[in-house]
Amino acid sequence: MLKECEFDDRTMVIVSLAFCIGVGLTQTSGNFFSMFPKEVGDIFNGNAVAGVFVVSLILSLVLPKKS
Repeated sequence: MLKECEFDDRTMVIVSLAFCIGVGLTQTSGNFFSMFPKEVGDIFNGNAVAGVFVVSLILSLVLPKKS
C-alpha cells in the first residue's frame, strides 16, 4: 500500500509519526495505558498494528490536505 502512495510532505509526516508513536506506545511496559479503561489497554498494549492504525487515522483527519 505504501508503494502506491504519493510521498509528499503530508504523507511522510503521517507515515513516520504513525510508525514512531504507534509502535513506541504499544511497546511500553504497560504504564501508559493504565490511565485508560481496561478494554483500551487490552487492545493497544503490545498490539503495534492497532496503534499505528489509530495514529495514522487521526493524523489523516487532522493534518490539512493543502498547505
